[in-house]
Amino acid sequence: MGRAFMGLEPFNKAIHRCAAALAPEGLDLLNLIQNGTEETFDNILNNFVSIACIQVALVDTLTALGIKPDRIIGHSAGELGCAYADGAFTAEQTALAAYWRGKSILDAKLKIGAMAAVGLTWEEAKKRVPENIVAACHNGEDSVTVSGPPAEVDAFVKQLSSEGIFAKKVLSSGVAFHSKYIADAGPKLRSSLERVVTKIPENSLIIEIAPHALLQAVVKRAVPKNCINIGLTKKGLSDELGNFMANIGKKLMCTNIPSPGANGRLEWANNWISFMDTMLQFSLIGLNTRELYVPTRILKVVVDPARHLEVIGDKDEVPVQMYRHLGVTRSGGVEIRGMKASLAPRRTGAQVQAPPKLEAYTFVPYENTKVDVIVASPDVSSLAAVLEPIGAKTSAKDITVEPVDESESFHVVCGSQLLRHLANATPTVK
Repeated sequence: MGRAFMGLEPFNKAIHRCAAALAPEGLDLLNLIQNGTEETFDNILNNFVSIACIQVALVDTLTALGIKPDRIIGHSAGELGCAYADGAFTAEQTALAAYWRGKSILDAKLKIGAMAAVGLTWEEAKKRVPENIVAACHNGEDSVTVSGPPAEVDAFVKQLSSEGIFAKKVLSSGVAFHSKYIADAGPKLRSSLERVVTKIPENSLIIEIAPHALLQAVVKRAVPKNCINIGLTKKGLSDELGNFMANIGKKLMCTNIPSPGANGRLEWANNWISFMDTMLQFSLIGLNTRELYVPTRILKVVVDPARHLEVIGDKDEVPVQMYRHLGVTRSGGVEIRGMKASLAPRRTGAQVQAPPKLEAYTFVPYENTKVDVIVASPDVSSLAAVLEPIGAKTSAKDITVEPVDESESFHVVCGSQLLRHLANATPTVK
């Protein structure tokens, strides 16, 4: 099944994608397709997986040929193929959902069941099926699939056939699908699918069209906190159209701004310095140049360690997003804003370049709201830290520093030496 199509490149690639997703579960999809026999596919797990993955590959093949559906219809296992065709599931999710559907049925150890196709209308089938048989699938105007215990299904098929009504058993691997007889497999399947099917991802844009945004309180509690929730209608507003257009504007901003940016994943090795340095380098991705650029200025860095560790969990990598129009790079609990890069200087020929300075970095919290600053037991690093925010708030090119009271601050010789060191270390100070 599907063996003959492996020579088609889109089909082949899709099968290999599904095979890679199934390999951690111990299932060899390529071997199933290349060497499977009728007995191989009597196993419901092999059956489901092969059907779903081949449907994924066929969808990719049709897409490569420029064929896209206007409407999609799926039945039973084919509903997974529909989920992939309309973009609800990835190829990997489709393959794993099929795997766990089959695995859940096998693990539940259900009683043997049977199925049959009968030529009755849906209403006729519901009236005529015996007590232990279920009208399971409404296939068409006069086509219904029934499910139940094998003996009862056999007797019902025999009875309808004697009346000249079409009735034929169908292969179902001994399972009475679409009936109460497989209910025991439900909890196992549900818990498995919750691991496979991604819930609403982080940073999602959620638009509610319910009346008056009734579900906003529920939605905000149910989705990740960094999602953006928009309610298009609201009760009691004097300008309902203006509210609608404002919310549409939020949607356009959210969907259009990130487009010129970049997304990726960064390794987390429990080292903040290397992690944040890699974020800076990631910010340089996309520059239309072959020259070497280095970060030279940052407007703001926000670090939330608790949020960062919450995002990472037990993983060793974390998503990173760079929004070029906003000048923002965000990963985990770290956000860098306003990073500017400059062309790295080259030291060639007779060019003269000042030697690099070895600076000391000392954290000094800036909580002073006054212009006049008095530093007790001053040193170069603390004075530089105090002067830095003052320099950032003034348009003057130079800042002049003079001792206010040499007798109380420091004596003349010490003060002169300190200011000379400060002037050398801080170009804007004289």
